Amino acid sequence: MKKLSEEQIALLLEAGYELRNKEYKPPFRWDDDKSKWAKDKVIRAVLAMTNTRYGGQIVIGIEVKDDRTVILKGVTDEQLKSFDDIQVQPFYHPGGWFSGCQDT
Repeated sequence: MKKLSEEQIALLLEAGYELRNKEYKPPFRWDDDKSKWAKDKVIRAVLAMTNTRYGGQIVIGIEVKDDRTVILKGVTDEQLKSFDDIQVQPFYHPGGWFSGCQDT
């Protein structure tokens, strides 16, 4: 996981809406069972971006309202720590492809 500078974050938010290779997701904890829906959405977005020529970026901590208004929420330190390799690793293998995104 890469920590971005304020300038890099501003560039990601500049368009103010999602694009084919840029998606916004609301803040959540990766290790929280109540956030399974958010985890599934992130995994699906990663899979979709693997099919684009240049990949893409998923920005967690941004809420998109029904009217497509973008609200910067940010993530807490606790939420950020939940995305460590130990928590995320079961969803991918060393080749980088995600797995484990299954509907139950």
